[in-house]
Amino acid sequence: MEGAIFIGHRLGLEVVAEGVENAEQLSLLRDMHCDLVQGFFFYRPMPAKEIDRLLGGFVPGHEGLSS
Repeated sequence: MEGAIFIGHRLGLEVVAEGVENAEQLSLLRDMHCDLVQGFFFYRPMPAKEIDRLLGGFVPGHEGLSS
């Protein structure tokens, strides 16, 4: 994994780790200087209406995905 992150950075890319499920994985990826992470550790898959509600709380002026 560390080699893939290194190669991505050498190519000038932003590296995204998918499938982060626990704090240990997140810590390891931070130590390896991974740029972005996503996975069940943060949120489980959810219906679009719930995502609208979630984004409405974080994004100023967000009016929903269907607008």
